Formats: sequence, structure tokens, C-alpha cells
Amino acid sequence: MKRGFLLAAMLAMIPAALILMFTLSSSLISQSSQTTLAIRKNKSFYLCQAGMATAFQIFGLNNNCGHTHESDGVTISTDPLKPYGTSDLSLDHGWYRWSWNPGDPISKSYTRSGNYETYRFKVWLPTPNSWKIQCEATVDSVVSTQEMGGNLSLLYDYMVFDNGDSSDFSRAEQHKVTGKIHANGNLYLRPWSTEGFRIDIPLLGIHRVMLEKVQPANLDIDASEISSAKRIIRFQDNLGNPDPGGNVHISNSAIGLGPTWMEGRDQGAAGQGNAFDSYNTNWRSTAVSKYQGTVTDSELGAKKQTMPQRGALEPNGYYDQRAGMHIDSSFSTAGISNKTFYNQSENREVTVKELDIAAMAAAHTLPANGIIYSEVPIRLVNAQKLPGKLTVASQATIYTKGDFNKDNPDGSGPGQHQAASLLTTDRIYPLTSSFSDAASYSYPDPGTVIGPGPPEAHDPPLFAGDDPDVLELNAARMDGVPSADERAWVNDPANPYYVPGEFTHPLTGHKMGVKQIPDSADPSHAGLKVAYPDGDDLLENLQQVTLKFRGTISHARNARMARFDNSDANTPGVTPWVIKNSYIPPKRRSFEQDPLLASPTNGPPLAPRAARKLYWREVH
Repeated sequence: MKRGFLLAAMLAMIPAALILMFTLSSSLISQSSQTTLAIRKNKSFYLCQAGMATAFQIFGLNNNCGHTHESDGVTISTDPLKPYGTSDLSLDHGWYRWSWNPGDPISKSYTRSGNYETYRFKVWLPTPNSWKIQCEATVDSVVSTQEMGGNLSLLYDYMVFDNGDSSDFSRAEQHKVTGKIHANGNLYLRPWSTEGFRIDIPLLGIHRVMLEKVQPANLDIDASEISSAKRIIRFQDNLGNPDPGGNVHISNSAIGLGPTWMEGRDQGAAGQGNAFDSYNTNWRSTAVSKYQGTVTDSELGAKKQTMPQRGALEPNGYYDQRAGMHIDSSFSTAGISNKTFYNQSENREVTVKELDIAAMAAAHTLPANGIIYSEVPIRLVNAQKLPGKLTVASQATIYTKGDFNKDNPDGSGPGQHQAASLLTTDRIYPLTSSFSDAASYSYPDPGTVIGPGPPEAHDPPLFAGDDPDVLELNAARMDGVPSADERAWVNDPANPYYVPGEFTHPLTGHKMGVKQIPDSADPSHAGLKVAYPDGDDLLENLQQVTLKFRGTISHARNARMARFDNSDANTPGVTPWVIKNSYIPPKRRSFEQDPLLASPTNGPPLAPRAARKLYWREVH
């Protein structure tokens, strides 16, 4: 009887066990299906992210203005978005599509799943000042749709626009800046007062260079916006040199904000947190009211803005394909010739295509659309009067000699300058009209403690009543070099030319604010040379010259730098390091924003545009 009870109990439990097994099996299958679906969703999500990144890069290669569809959704028919250098994209009803099929090289698959995967994207401009990108991605039949967008602005809306850490305001001289300022990296506002160069003129007219103490430098900024997508730093420069004095005054004439002192070293002991900048404990609570919203960093709401991609300035890129004149090493036409001289900063001989703008205008060889592209270094001369709007784009160095795009070029009155831009991934060197190609080989270094000084540069007047020794440049300028391009200041393990410490005056013991470096490769003369921190792209003794600049300055920070020994400096598209600085700063300088440049209709051709990302979302 007992055995019969147990048998009956076991028989009764079998259905329950079967139900439990079925339930567990169904649950495991369901969980496995959910896991598989989640994996597929993740794959499609990240593939869509890759498609969005590709789309945004191509948008940048199109100067942040090309698109595939009109604002109403119609496929664009003129000047569409071009997939520069992206050969694996194809058009699909106006969208750009990428796909991977079983049998294709597995290395080109994003997910490595072995299954079909694809994404397609479209770009459109809902308004002239906004952009949107939508991407659809499919992996294992699971679709992810995402969208991002933001606004657009001309780089020329800013007096200074920096795609990295801005070091334009770390100069050992009086500096007045008028116009908006933005940096995607840290914005350094630290004028450095240091021992520097002063010219002594003894009896008999013999020029000698003496190293003496310089008075504190002042930086005066009048701007409606001063912003950094990271931090605003007052207590040191981008190379870590501490604040040695000098003053920063900020104004905003548009709202009546008078000169307001940004406290530096005088606030207390030098160091992080003492100056009134992003590191100060009172910054967040006080900066907005103190500057009435004029000064912002990332903590106060400033956002990064993306510049056009480097490829836009490379051969066959955005500017080259739209240029009315393409210059390479073999190009020749009326008004263009080859010139050779020595670039003392880069310690190398350079050959440029010299464009005589006046001669080209007379010979009617300037391009009708006002766009010149060059693969090789060029120098613009006799360019004080431009016949019309002009954009010069290049992957190599741009030099100007004498006044460029002067506001009153012939004495007939002001207001004659044109909307002009100089764009390069390299450097832009302004030269005075007295710059001599022959003398450039023997240009003495300004770092000589006692000895012959560099010959003074001059910029003679162009007509009766023209101001003498005023080098005037009116243009939007964009270059590509890094924030620190003087190799003696670059503390990199791969750089054997880094020089620790600053040069100290042998008699006074003062730090000179420069590094002294041995140089035996200079054909002018071997010996000790100097390298300033954050040096200017200048090649002359400008102690008697006023540098008057109206326009904008943009730093793309996208140069392909040469090896530290500059052995590949002559390779097209490669930028050499600055070996030494062979100039004396201008007598005075003034930077002023030109409202003409910020006009979408009256500005120079193909003005670079910045794109700001404001949102990203999944679309269901």
C-alpha cells in the first residue's frame, strides 16, 4: 500500500514537472530571443552612429554647407553634397548609402556578424542657418533611425575663432582687439610681461640689439562675445608659463560695459585659482554679472563649434573644385613668376609662385569667380587694390608683401577695400614692401646680446598723405598650425629639440621669456638663436612699423606637421616647425573685425562656415 501511494504521488508529479520544464524552456527561449534582439538593436544602433559620423565628416568636407535635399524634402539638383574621398558610398534616391554583403571582405564590416548590414543618410538645411542629418541603419532586419542637428554661422562672425587652444592673447606687447572671440579649446588670456628686446641706437647710427626689461603688457578686448568651449585661463599660458604681470581689460561697447579688469597675478600669489578665471571658486557665481554675459566658458554654457574639415583645402577638395584658377608648380600665366628667398623662421629656402595682382588685373588673368586655389607656396604682391572679391585657398604657405587690400589704396578716399579671404592649412606671413629676397639669406638674428641688429623694415607711403610705415592688411585669414609650433617649446618625448627652461640674461639674471638654441644649419650665420613662445608669423624687424589689421583670424589647427627635424618639410601638404624667431614685434598693432566679412551676400566667395551640434535623438 505504501509503495502504491508513492507510485501514485510520482505519477501525479510528472505533469507538474512537465509544465515546469515547459515554462522554464519557454522562458529561456524568450530570454534568448530578447537577448538576440537586444544584440541586433545594439548593432543597428552603433552602425547608425557610424553613419551619422560619416555624414557629419562629409558635411564638414563640403564646408558645412553641402546637402542632399532641399528644406522641403526634394532631392537637390545643383551643387549637391559631395562624398570627397569616400568611394564606398552610392546614391539611393538622393540619400547616400553604404552596405556590406556576405562575401565582401570581413574587414570592411562594422559588426563582423556575417549578415547583411547597411546605412543611408541625408543632409538638409531647414533654414539658411541650421542643418540636419538623418541616418537609417539596418542589421539583421533591425532598423535604427537617428537624427542630429544644429545651427550654422560664418567663421567671419568672429574676430578670432580657434579650433583648439587659443594662444593669440599671450603676447609681450600692447594688444588691442575689437570683435568677438571663440575657442573650441582653452582660451588663454595672459599677456606676458618679461625681459625682451629693446633697440639701442648708439652714436654714428650703429644699430645694436640690447636685451632689457619690458614693461607689463596690456590686453584690451572690446567684444560682444568672449567664449571658450573648455576653460578661460588667466593664470598661465598654453605652455604652462605662469602669469608674470600684465593686465587684461574687457569691454562690451554694444551694451555699455566699460573696461573691466580681469584680475591676474595682482589679485594674490601667482597660481591656479588666484586669478579670476575658470579655476577661481567665484567664477560661476560672479562672472556672468561682472561681464554682463559677455564672457562664458563651458561651465557657463559655451559650446564647441565645428570648422570645415582639412580636406576642404586639399587638392580636389571643396575649394579646389570650385576655383577659377588652380596653381601648381608648373602653372604659368601673365602676372605670375617664380621667386626664391630664405624663410628664417623655418630655416629653409622657399620658392613661391608670386602673384602680381595689379599685373594680373591688367592682363585679365584673375579668375572671374574670384577664387584661386594653390597646391604650392604663393606670395601676393602689388595687392593693395583688389579689383573685386577674392578668396585664395591653399594647402601651402601664403605670403603677402606690402599692403594687402588697402581701404584707401590710391588716395581717392576710404571704403575701397574688398571682401577678401586667405585660407590655408599652413601659415600666412605678412611682409613689408621693403622685404628683400636677396637680403633674406643674411638676415641677422635679433637674439644677439650685443652686435649688429636686424635691418629695420619699412613700408613707404603709396601716395601723398598716406601714413608711412603702416602695414595694412584687410582680409579674413585662416591658418592650420598647432597652438605651439615652435619646436624648442614643444615638450614631446619624440622631440629631441625641446629646450628646458628659459634663457637667463648673463648680466642681470632676469629670465628673458625666450629659449636660446644652438643652430649650425643657418646659412646666414651659425650660433645661438632664440625662440619665443607663441611667436607671430613674421620675418622682419618691425620696430618702426605699425601692423594694422582689419578682418578676422581663424585657426583650424589641422596642419600635418613635418618630422621634428623638418626633413620632409618640402613635401606637399606638410608644414615645417618653426626653428627660431627672426623678427622684432611691431611698434604697435591693432586688430579690428570687419563687418563686411560677416555678410552672407557681400562677403568673400565660399566663406568657411562653423556648425554647432545642438541635439541628437533616436527617431521612432
